[in-house]
Amino acid sequence: MDDKRAMAETPWRNIKLVRRADTPIPVKTNCLLVALVTLLGLALLWAASALENWYWTIGLGIPFSYLMLTNYALMHEAIHLNLQEDLRQNYVLGIISSFMFPVSFTMVQVTHLGHHYRNRTDAEIFDQYYPGPFNKLIKFMQWYGTLLGFFYILVVLTSFLIVLIPGVTRSRLFIGERIGNGNLADVTKKDLRKIRLEMTLVICGWAVLFYSLQLNWLIVATMFAMAGINWS
Repeated sequence: MDDKRAMAETPWRNIKLVRRADTPIPVKTNCLLVALVTLLGLALLWAASALENWYWTIGLGIPFSYLMLTNYALMHEAIHLNLQEDLRQNYVLGIISSFMFPVSFTMVQVTHLGHHYRNRTDAEIFDQYYPGPFNKLIKFMQWYGTLLGFFYILVVLTSFLIVLIPGVTRSRLFIGERIGNGNLADVTKKDLRKIRLEMTLVICGWAVLFYSLQLNWLIVATMFAMAGINWS
C-alpha cells in the first residue's frame, strides 16, 4: 500500500484538528507530568537494580506499574494530538512517553487511531466469536491473552520487529482478521521511516541508561512485565 492509497483507505488521517477555546490544553502541566513520570520511572528502575532484592523488585514494581499507567495516559493524549497545542511539541512529548513503554510512538499512534476507526468491526471484536472450526478457541486466546498481558508483549515486540522486518505490516499472519492486527496495514512507507528512527532512539537510549545507571536487565524486565499486566 503506497502512501496515497493509505490516505484514501484510512479516513481518520484526514480528520481536521479543531481546538475548543473553552477546554484549553494544560501545556505546562503536561510537560511537567511527562518529565516527572519519566524521571520517577527511571529512579524506580535504578533503585530496584541497585538493591538487587526480589522483595524490593516487587515492592517497587507495584508503584512503577501504576506510574506507567499515567505514562500511557500521557502517550494516549499525544496520540490524539491533545498533549500540546503545538503539534511538533506534541510529537516530542509523545516520543518521550512512548520511550517509557517502550515502543515506537508512530506505530502506536497509527494502530490506535485505526482501532478507533474499526472499533466493533470484525477486525476489532475480540469478545465475540462466530460459528466455525477453532474460531471460539482463537477468540478465547485473544481475550484472555489480552487481559493477562500478552498483548502488551506483542505491542513492544512488534515495534522492534517492524524495524528488522518491515514486511510484517503486509503479512497476513500479522494483519489477518483471524489472529492478526489489521491496523498494522495502515502503516505507510513514511510511517516506517519514522518508526525506524524512533526505535533507533529507543534502543540507543535504553542502552545508554543500562550502562550509565547499571540497570539489571532481569529486574527491569520484571518491572515492565508488571506494568504490562496492570496496563492490560
